[in-house]
Amino acid sequence: MTFFVIAILKYPGGSELNPQSRGFSWTQNFFSNLFQPIAINGSPNQGIYFAQTGIVFLSISYSCFFLNFAKKVPAGIRPELIKYLGSASMICTLLTVTRLHDLMSALASVLFLSTMILITWFIARTNLILMQFACVITIIVFVFFLSAYGLGRWDLLPALQKIAFLSMIFLTICLEYFTNANHFSALKR
Repeated sequence: MTFFVIAILKYPGGSELNPQSRGFSWTQNFFSNLFQPIAINGSPNQGIYFAQTGIVFLSISYSCFFLNFAKKVPAGIRPELIKYLGSASMICTLLTVTRLHDLMSALASVLFLSTMILITWFIARTNLILMQFACVITIIVFVFFLSAYGLGRWDLLPALQKIAFLSMIFLTICLEYFTNANHFSALKR
């Protein structure tokens, strides 16, 4: 996250709605703006290398999370799907900073959402009520973000992207540090 914060602070400015703006706007810029060598306002983007480093660390961290979470739940096809779909979503996430952005964003979104639904399926079968609530809210926020994209609501998308991202990060941290194999030991394959 530190690398993204630095990239945001170094982003010179400009957004689709306001090309001459200064700095990064949480409600008008997309994270993908951070990966362009030239900012929308025409200035060199001094934060691009921090953004690139950040996306690598984010993808590796999420892949490790998916692998670790899959170890907590009973063996079977679903934990394998969590490992492979989750890791595949992170490979696609890495590729969103290339010219394949649109395709990789769509693939990463579908794979990530599928993985989070599988994780929610496991959480729903435990007595972790707050975690169940957090999983459902995160999925709703993510689906709302994807719906806004599908409906072409470009005025809402940048802010929804940040809300979805923060909710996913919060949920991931909670799942990583506040669940363990004992929570899932009563579940059958």
